[in-house]
Amino acid sequence: MAQGNDNRLARFAQFLGRAGFFIAQVKASGCNLTATLVGSTGQFIIAEISFSDGEHLTTYDATGLNSEDQHKLQILANIIKHLSQRLPNDWGDEELFVNQDLRVVLTMTQELASNWAPVLQLIDFLDVSRRHDQPLTLYWPDPNKSQTPLIPLSKITKFPPLVRKLMGDRILVNSRLGEPLCVFTRVLETALLKPDTYKKSTHNDMVFGPQCQSCALGNICSGMTKAAASEFGWEGMIPFSIPNWADPAQTKPANWDLKLWWLLADRPDASVRLEKVLPITTTIACHYPWTRLEIHEGGSFGPCCADYLVAPGPRGSTRTADTLWQSPFMASVREAMASGAHLQTCRPSCPVLVGKTAQLQNLVIRGGSPEIVSTWIKRIKSILKGDPKPIQPPATICFSASSRCNYNCIMCDCGERGTLDDQPDPAFYDQITSWASSGIELEVNGGEPLASPRFVKFLDDLANQQNPKPIVGLITNGSLLTPKNFSKWAPILRGVVVSVNAATSETYKAVNNGAPMELIKKNLAHMAKLRSNGQYQGGLAYSMVLLKANLHELPAFIDWTLNDQVDARVLLPIGNRNNQSILTDPELMAKAISMLNAAAIRLSGFLDERQAKQIQALSDILADRLNKGIVEPL
Repeated sequence: MAQGNDNRLARFAQFLGRAGFFIAQVKASGCNLTATLVGSTGQFIIAEISFSDGEHLTTYDATGLNSEDQHKLQILANIIKHLSQRLPNDWGDEELFVNQDLRVVLTMTQELASNWAPVLQLIDFLDVSRRHDQPLTLYWPDPNKSQTPLIPLSKITKFPPLVRKLMGDRILVNSRLGEPLCVFTRVLETALLKPDTYKKSTHNDMVFGPQCQSCALGNICSGMTKAAASEFGWEGMIPFSIPNWADPAQTKPANWDLKLWWLLADRPDASVRLEKVLPITTTIACHYPWTRLEIHEGGSFGPCCADYLVAPGPRGSTRTADTLWQSPFMASVREAMASGAHLQTCRPSCPVLVGKTAQLQNLVIRGGSPEIVSTWIKRIKSILKGDPKPIQPPATICFSASSRCNYNCIMCDCGERGTLDDQPDPAFYDQITSWASSGIELEVNGGEPLASPRFVKFLDDLANQQNPKPIVGLITNGSLLTPKNFSKWAPILRGVVVSVNAATSETYKAVNNGAPMELIKKNLAHMAKLRSNGQYQGGLAYSMVLLKANLHELPAFIDWTLNDQVDARVLLPIGNRNNQSILTDPELMAKAISMLNAAAIRLSGFLDERQAKQIQALSDILADRLNKGIVEPL
């Protein structure tokens, strides 16, 4: 076996030792290592190690071992070293073990639930959030056969948000206690959306609690085992109800809206792509006119950025979000989109239209309060009808905090002309705060949004609310998102995009003309720290506008995002400030097409297809313009 692989295994052993592992099964490359290691308190309660290569089984018995951590580490290191020696010599790249073949099973003990920090470290180490398979399993054994006290299934709702988000998707759940639908979201999805593949347990050991009698899904739920019910009772098991807007006669089988309600109501960590619930037959090319309001610098508005509208909504004296949303201009955009005449209002160079990322079937709805989910159901019905004046507020409001910026980027004039005079007034912030109960989300840009005192006060007010919700998406250069500020605002941020526009310090300085890259990397490191320990649960992306000055660094930029485990956001330049647009040079356009294609392929191997499609759409736009002989700025 290659020395690099042996080192990788040794590093993993050291990691487990530092974390104080609980109960684990480790499988690698056709071999099976089962390690029952209990306890993070400096002791092994029991350690029975079995190694199998398919023909021979070797068992190591260390029951009752009482040792210091370093002894515990040495035992585990020797076991994993033994495993490494049994693997093929041509096993391959050293990253393969963690990225492909490692499987870890954690038993849901009370001890584990009292200290999630090692598990969050393990999730980060295994790269669980970005893998397409399931390298981590959460396991509930039969309580009568468990050596240590287990946690009830209902405690799933108290797991860290990152763990709940990944359960059933990147984290496999294996329960010998039963899988009640009110607890297991992914099982609920299967039962409602793929009934042909869902198998209700018919084992005579399954029982139901008193509250299950009123559950609308009791007829398809498997309940819990007698042992689990005896051990834990029925606390935390919440029956499904039928909302007052639903027709009881249409609940068997349930319509799409009722399925969506059951999947998302009171489930803030759940999400579902609309096409899974509702077969889409509409030809609407983009749902933004019904879901999104963007207020541009200078006071114009529309469902998206001004650059991709034929003509944005006009400036006016009345600037409340509600009047803009119900304006004749927005109604005309919706009518054009519903009739298939969207090119009357939208430019064909729009990457959202080209990439088809905002088609209705791709709409992802997140869970929340019953009020939020009800609003989403009404919003979807408005889209299906092509309603020009929906009564529901937008799902997302995007606005500029001000045009003021503390940078002077070579492709943007905000550093020169930016001002605080165009900050939204306090009444605007009062309006969007009042819409928060409907599940509204904000996307805020600028200028540099954190250069706006009113916006900073708005963030502080949101963060100081009782039970603050993550509703703010922020596009920033990152210079003012200091560790102190990020720690304060982390609970209200659902996503942060940091405009870096480079992969090296030299290019960063040449393009951005702002704070040194070292300061930005310090701020980014703090964001990464809060993500890894679970204090920040939102998204993080690095952004790059492709210019003549930085195009050569696109591959390194993509590598940087992959190494930091963040999203990659790539944009084409608007205009030709300082003669930086690559769209004025056919050779650079061809080079960019090749580099974007390579980036899309590389990203598709690590991320979901959404980001790869977004980057591929930029390549398609450039290729279309080249084919048509259009060599001019957007």
